[in-house]
Amino acid sequence: MFTSDEGVLLNDRPIIADSNLSTEVYNDFQLPEPIAGSYDILDKEGLVVLRYLDFMPFIDRNYHTHIGCRYFPHLFNGKEEVETKVKYEFNGYHNEMLQSGGAQVFVIPEDLKDLSKLHIKVMVKKDDWKSESSLMVEPDWSLVLDENHNALKI
Repeated sequence: MFTSDEGVLLNDRPIIADSNLSTEVYNDFQLPEPIAGSYDILDKEGLVVLRYLDFMPFIDRNYHTHIGCRYFPHLFNGKEEVETKVKYEFNGYHNEMLQSGGAQVFVIPEDLKDLSKLHIKVMVKKDDWKSESSLMVEPDWSLVLDENHNALKI
């Protein structure tokens, strides 16, 4: 794991299934086990790379995903959602995963200067749902072995 000079974790930042999954998500996705994923911050380029293939719920061994689902990554500055110029979205269909390599890249807004406050939440919406529901969140705590500073960070 790499950290910035300021001690901000830059790669393999964990995201996990939201502990408050809605009934719709829980019932429709029938998650057999906890799902987890990660993302990277490319601080010099001002980009975030979300590896959604890691947490995409497949419905069979042929990499089919739920039809009619759209996934929306949201950026947060601490607890406050950050407005982005583009609304990021992916559907997770097999062809899209082949084209993108299972990753979504988006720009960190210029007004988000302190990367230690950057957090991601991935929402999901099926065509027949009224609104988006939370699927993946960044955990409140994470343990990092910082090789740059020979330290264990919590």
